Amino acid sequence: KGLNVRFRCFLAKVHELERRNRLLEKQLAAQQSERDRRLRYKTFSRDQAVQTDGGTPPLVPPPGPGHGPLPSPPHYGRLPGTIWSYTQVRRTGGGGLETVQGPGVSWVHPDGVGVQIDTITPEIRALYNVLAKVKRERDEYKRKWEEELTRRMSLESMVETLREAQEAEALQEELNEKIERLKAELVVFKGLMSDPMTDLDTKIQEKAMKVDMDICRRIDITAKLCDVAQQRNSEDVSKIFQVASKKKERKLPSDEELSEQDADNGRFSDDEVSCSLNITDEMKRMFNQLRETFDFDDDCDSLTWEENEETLLLWEDFTNCNPSIDLQGEEENLGNLIHETESFFKTRDKEYQETIGQIELELATAKSDMNRHLHEYMEMCSMKRGLDVQMETCRRLIKGSADR
Repeated sequence: KGLNVRFRCFLAKVHELERRNRLLEKQLAAQQSERDRRLRYKTFSRDQAVQTDGGTPPLVPPPGPGHGPLPSPPHYGRLPGTIWSYTQVRRTGGGGLETVQGPGVSWVHPDGVGVQIDTITPEIRALYNVLAKVKRERDEYKRKWEEELTRRMSLESMVETLREAQEAEALQEELNEKIERLKAELVVFKGLMSDPMTDLDTKIQEKAMKVDMDICRRIDITAKLCDVAQQRNSEDVSKIFQVASKKKERKLPSDEELSEQDADNGRFSDDEVSCSLNITDEMKRMFNQLRETFDFDDDCDSLTWEENEETLLLWEDFTNCNPSIDLQGEEENLGNLIHETESFFKTRDKEYQETIGQIELELATAKSDMNRHLHEYMEMCSMKRGLDVQMETCRRLIKGSADR
């Protein structure tokens, strides 16, 4: 900064000297033109005097014996125009002008301008030398500054590259740690999920096996129930018709026999009722026996009575029955018995259907409850897995902090 201040002061001084130099040059040019005008006027007047007188000596005195040839008339175009010219004009004692060339000759001006010019010229030269030196120093400083700037920019770019490399390395290490943590959590999650998945697969397989067994049981049990019902009903109806045929062969001689016949009819009706009850009890017993034999569950819907051509009981199925009685009373009794039997079967069928519907409703409710419990179990398992993962993460963090 001090050098810059000195340089500014120096430049201001140089500019001031240049301004004064220009003013002096203008004054010198004005004085020169005035002097030339006066010289022209004097020369013109002397020429006129020489032409009239003819004996007037010339303007310039003759040279001595040691001088060379006569100088040529003064050439005013060679008069000094700048302060750097070495061509000077010297005033002689006789009023003439003498042109002298040389570096050591000073120009004597009547007003003292030459003295000022001779005094200022070395200072200006010294100032120009100092200015050139300062410019060289400035160029040197500029070159050094550019080199320093280039080196600094290269170092800054290198530092930035190193910083980016360090950040990338830190990010890579962090990502590697996250990957390792995720791998550990994945292993833990797989370990936690393996047991529930195995249990769930086992339960699904058991349930599928039970469903297959229920389907097979439904077919077998339905067919067996149909066979048992047909066989039992055929045997009971055959017994009834055999009893009726025996009564037909009896004779009716007196009122006592009629009374006995009425008693027998009452007994026969009691036998029919007891027979129907025995049929029901026998069916229940067979059903319980089948249930114990095949390990049948009450909460499944495997019992559905399908009324088709195979399971429908018709009178044509009873091949052992050959009714040959034409008595009106016996026909009415048989009709009543058939009607009661049909109504009894319809009532039991209705009860069975209601029981089956209730069982199906309970089964649907149980299935919905099972699905709800399964969803709750899965939610609890997911919560347990999350808690296990958090506990494992906390355990690893605690272990890592303890290791540090």
